[in-house]
Amino acid sequence: MYLRLANFNTNSWRVVVVVLLALSVVLGCSVQQENLLLQKKAEPIKIKPLPAESWKLSNGLQVVFYRDSELPLVYGSIYFKGGGFYESREEKGVTTVMGAQMRQGGAGPYPPDKLDLELEKLSAGIGSGFGDEYGRVSFKSLSGDFKRVFKMFADVVRRPRFDQKRLELWKSQALESIRRRKDDPMTVAAIAQRELLFGDSILGRILVSADVRRISRLALLRRHRKLVHPGAATLVIVGDVQRESVKKAVQKEFSDWEARRPDYQKLPDIKFKPTPGIYMIKKPFTQASIYIGTQGVRRLSPDHYTIIVFNEIFGSGSFSSKLFRRVRTELGLTYGVWGSINPGMPIGYNTIALKTKSQSTATAIVESLKVLKNLQDNPPTLQELDHVKNAITNSFVFKFENPRGRLERRVMLKLLGYPDNYDQTYLENIGAVKPEQVSSVARRLWDLKKLVIVVVGNDNAYNSIVTMLQNPPEILKGYKFYQAGFDEKLRLSAESK
Repeated sequence: MYLRLANFNTNSWRVVVVVLLALSVVLGCSVQQENLLLQKKAEPIKIKPLPAESWKLSNGLQVVFYRDSELPLVYGSIYFKGGGFYESREEKGVTTVMGAQMRQGGAGPYPPDKLDLELEKLSAGIGSGFGDEYGRVSFKSLSGDFKRVFKMFADVVRRPRFDQKRLELWKSQALESIRRRKDDPMTVAAIAQRELLFGDSILGRILVSADVRRISRLALLRRHRKLVHPGAATLVIVGDVQRESVKKAVQKEFSDWEARRPDYQKLPDIKFKPTPGIYMIKKPFTQASIYIGTQGVRRLSPDHYTIIVFNEIFGSGSFSSKLFRRVRTELGLTYGVWGSINPGMPIGYNTIALKTKSQSTATAIVESLKVLKNLQDNPPTLQELDHVKNAITNSFVFKFENPRGRLERRVMLKLLGYPDNYDQTYLENIGAVKPEQVSSVARRLWDLKKLVIVVVGNDNAYNSIVTMLQNPPEILKGYKFYQAGFDEKLRLSAESK
């Protein structure tokens, strides 16, 4: 998540940069002046931990509370470790559905429609969801309705009904969404790339109609019992409410919750090895959708902070990125393009994505890769690096605008394995990144001989690539060209398997 900082200090600093660089040209000592400029450090921004109170119930539930009386509102979220990554092949999709249906399927004494109505009357809200690595159930209420809404929240967490009609509604909507995948070329390209990069591993599995039809209410109940328990859960409450009221409500609703030890297996290694190549999926779209990628690195690798800087310089820095300036602004090949290294668990992925006119498909691919190759060969200037570090700083400090966001961020970072002092040392570590490290990451983590390039487009896009491969540029020499199909997921020919 990237946010903007007020511009006064940043603009003032940029004025100083411009003046100093202009003087350096006049005096004929630009290199020395640029080095001096970077050595001059801005006033450090210190991120102090919020003085929240915390306690633990006997069943293991961790509670974190901070009173914030700015508005007559109370917010709460409970976080659980575990998600879709821990499913077997036969359970594919169950965790996601279970997470959504905890709220949508009614809870405790409230059938779905009644729960919807009661929350609407109170101008309150409850939401639930599970992703790949963790789940969350949250609530919002007026301060005067805290106890009443908190009881409903506890019902959603502990006693979801998983109403059969709501489950069937979700299944019909999911089936329709899957049926329409092929109508969105960027969705087709993204799914195809994921399958080509990760195969049938936990990162490459794609939900299809047969998986949706197989999901039952009993499967949701079993998944809920496995993942939703107090053993590794953290409850965060922030708002205009007294500590004693919070403590009594938590004790009443959660103290008798059965304690169970977490049972999380180690995530399996990704052993799948992608086959490099250009994969063409013919569809009658006027524009070509392109995804270029490779397998990536684990989250929190030794290159963690350099990757953040690389991304901002290369392709995630919007209008200022090298990729956007070259492919969009200078060449006019696309309205938008982005590229980044995306660390993850057990590994991540690297990607460049864009849409272009069918006739310019090959040119857009080659020019995008030239930007990457140039960054591999030529470190960013000190001025570019300084600009990017300022942008990262401006984004980072806005993650701490309000107490609720700060506490929830702290809990999520812990769930995902980040060190306790991550936020306190973040800007210092970003500031220590050097130009040569950026180019080193570009070389080591983007192997230009192992690219998986997916193109979704019409005959003109196909012909553009075929023509280019008759006399390929150095950057794409040796790449094979495959044709593939797509219905609910990728269909490969025997040649490309």
